[in-house]
Amino acid sequence: VVADALSRKSLHMSSLMAKELKLIEEFRDLSLVCERTTRSDEMSRKGMCT
Repeated sequence: VVADALSRKSLHMSSLMAKELKLIEEFRDLSLVCERTTRSDEMSRKGMCT
């Protein structure tokens, strides 16, 4: 019984690791860019500042 539970846990962990790798690859392929701006930069782009 214990060996069976450990075997299922091992299989479950392998499945989770494979899904995690797929998600990491998909996230990498998004080619996201992070840009930091100040509040005044944001307001000037919207025409709120002169």
